[in-house]
Amino acid sequence: MPAFEVSQSIDINSDPNTVFDHLREFKNWKQWSPWILADPKCELSYTEPTDQVGGGYRWHSQIIGEGEMKHLEIAEPVDQVAGKLQADLQFIKPWKSQADVQFIVRPTTDSEGSIGTIVTWNMKSTLPIFMFWMKRLMVSMISMDYDRGLRMLKALIETGKIESETQVHGIETVGERRVVGRSTNVRLQEIGPAMERDIREIHRQLSAAGIATDGTWMAIYNQMNLKTQALTYFVGMEVGADVSIPSGLQSQSVETAKYMHVSHHGCYQHLGNAWFTAHQRIRSDGHKYAARKPSLEVYRNNPDETPSEELLTDVYVPVK
Repeated sequence: MPAFEVSQSIDINSDPNTVFDHLREFKNWKQWSPWILADPKCELSYTEPTDQVGGGYRWHSQIIGEGEMKHLEIAEPVDQVAGKLQADLQFIKPWKSQADVQFIVRPTTDSEGSIGTIVTWNMKSTLPIFMFWMKRLMVSMISMDYDRGLRMLKALIETGKIESETQVHGIETVGERRVVGRSTNVRLQEIGPAMERDIREIHRQLSAAGIATDGTWMAIYNQMNLKTQALTYFVGMEVGADVSIPSGLQSQSVETAKYMHVSHHGCYQHLGNAWFTAHQRIRSDGHKYAARKPSLEVYRNNPDETPSEELLTDVYVPVK
């Protein structure tokens, strides 16, 4: 069967033992799991003790499937020696498969002598033979999931909270709109700084042209290759048909279409949670993703004037 591996790492501003103790306790996972957040009604059960070898947990959900995970090996970090968690992961639904999961917890020290931690999340698994064509896509998608999870783990350990809440609104029809702005090709990992630069430049050009910048701002995702995580977005402000386009900017119109609407309350670095939730609900609710139509991200408040935990963003994923 087609084998694949996934690995993602993150720096956490905390000591290795604190991070390790959080990871080994499966009852903590509900707070930062990149999958469970898509289904608040996900059923969880535990095999005690959940922080020792043989302990584990099981999940059952109509949205994210069914499976179980248990500890096989626990080696705590000692002095400068990395800690290791080894676990067995069994997927039951939507298809059966097995994976070896590993967390490596490495101590680090910065130039000022402060102790920190690097967490690496590894997985080795196989796909059913009939899904061989999905190998590269699966690696990319799980890598994005691991990245979302590690970001939430970092926030939880460093600040005690995760600024990310999603709400599913379901299928809605969004009317035609016209946006003035600019288009950019970028990789997913670079999208935050790239979009911030674009928005500030668009603000500048609109203001120079005498156009108020207090309208609705949004990003239109025209293309995205999940295998390579390369995408094309058009970001800008919604304007009326009578507004002239300033020199150096372009316009793009979005046709009326049906979308799965999910809102995200919290900082932009966790927006991927809303996108994941939207796609999971499309699949679980029996809809079909309209890949040839653009997806939308609508920003409901100004990040320069709004605390990060109060940022509100609407995500719209097109359906057939």
